This record gives sequence, C-alpha cells and structure tokens, in this order.
Amino acid sequence: MSNEELLEQLESVANFMRGMQFDPRIPADTKEALLERAQEIDTMVEKWLIKTELMMNQTDKKIF
Repeated sequence: MSNEELLEQLESVANFMRGMQFDPRIPADTKEALLERAQEIDTMVEKWLIKTELMMNQTDKKIF
C-alpha cells in the first residue's frame, strides 16, 4: 500500500467517524470522542501532506 493510499484510508476513517455523529444510538460523550479523534487524524494527514510538499519542493530546487 502506497503512502497516498494509506492517507486516503485515514481520511475515509475520519469521515466515517464524523458520520457516526448522526447515529442517535451513540452516547453524546462517545460522539464527542469520535469527533476529536477524527480531527486528530485530519491534523496528522495535513501535517504529513505539508511535510511531503516541502520535501518535494526542496528536491525540485536541488535538481535545477
């Protein structure tokens, strides 16, 4: 599995967790925990994307 595929799966999990907010069977405190964890996943993915983009930009500058 490539890094891109892994990131897509993480985003999918975060979206699934956010979707669980609408299930009335889930207690409010559990919904809050799911939302917080989904936000942590989003932050982690975003940081990785920024880091990767910076690394790509540095590599491009070294090539030219």
